[in-house]
Amino acid sequence: MAGITHLHDYPELYIESVSDDAWENYIKQMSIPGTWCDHLIIQAVANAFNCVIHTTESNANSLQATIITPALQQEIQHTIFIGYINDLYYVSTVTHSNSQNINRLKYLKRKYSVSEYDKESILGKRRAKRLAKRTANYKKKLSEESADKKQERLAKRRANYKKQASQQPVKERQEKLIDSPIHEQTQAKSNIDMFHKSNIYKVYQCSVCQEAWPVKYRPRIANQYQCSRCTNDKQQPKKFSKENDMIPSLVPSQLAGLTQVEEMLIARALPIMRVYIKPGGQRGYSGHCINLPQNVGELAHSLPRYPKDLSVIVVKMKGKDNSFKDVTVRRQNVADALHWLINNNPYYKDIIINDSLNSLPLHGVPQDLLSIETENLENSEASEPDLGPQNEEDSL
Repeated sequence: MAGITHLHDYPELYIESVSDDAWENYIKQMSIPGTWCDHLIIQAVANAFNCVIHTTESNANSLQATIITPALQQEIQHTIFIGYINDLYYVSTVTHSNSQNINRLKYLKRKYSVSEYDKESILGKRRAKRLAKRTANYKKKLSEESADKKQERLAKRRANYKKQASQQPVKERQEKLIDSPIHEQTQAKSNIDMFHKSNIYKVYQCSVCQEAWPVKYRPRIANQYQCSRCTNDKQQPKKFSKENDMIPSLVPSQLAGLTQVEEMLIARALPIMRVYIKPGGQRGYSGHCINLPQNVGELAHSLPRYPKDLSVIVVKMKGKDNSFKDVTVRRQNVADALHWLINNNPYYKDIIINDSLNSLPLHGVPQDLLSIETENLENSEASEPDLGPQNEEDSL
């Protein structure tokens, strides 16, 4: 009744808020015992007792709360929590200082301070916990199931499947598929939706292996995201981590852009294998390759190598410009690469730069590379057609 009394004493504060009924009828209706309060009565109660009222939606999925404060705030001593449904207020609680409401108030504080992302995370953990519990119970039930019970359960499942399949005649299903366009069929719609959902993702970089992965959910901390491969790796250090020397550093400018022959000139060891150029320009190798451990200290002590010592054969065409990009050598690039390796690579610290460097061309093909000249076939029609791989082992 404190709210009704305040309405009587200070009608100028509330009369403009009642527009759909006369002021006297509103006072009379709200004075009937058992009538639920509306927002105007709640405001009058806050003004009468000089207290703050927190209203809580009865719907458990609602996050929003409403705080009602008195019009003339003085020294506030009370806080009241009440609930409401469909704009009608009910279930008034006792004051904030009562010890019976401490747990409830802590719950409300956590509920209204949690963000949307945290709420989804909490609900997801609860769903996962319930699912794990149901799965464990189901597996336990299956493990205790006898062979006869298992056969009986599978028979019931097959019978239910046949029953559901037989409810719609085969002819009717076929006519439905034939008459309706393919984009209106249920299976086609499901596949289309699945395809569009698969394209909704964000790319995050793993903080362990430094690889970028498409992710359909938002990590809690983006700069600490770990891919599933690194998360499932329980060893220390992790297999693809920096601590395991699995993060390659950037290629220095002195070593970037070297041609195939330039790399061979500064290499301390030259592996022997069959390398060929693919149609797309990539290099590949075929056959067997055996890697044997060697003492690097017993290999080349003086670099660069002489071009004539390289296992490279250049095939030249008569009457054509034989400027091959892969066999081009630039003296300054070779010198810069060797100096960088000697200063930064521990396996090159004892290397001596020999006089072979001065014999290299400034920019061109070394003259002492092994080469073969072939006849220039001017008539392209006379050339034999490309029949593809001649042996079964050459085909993929």
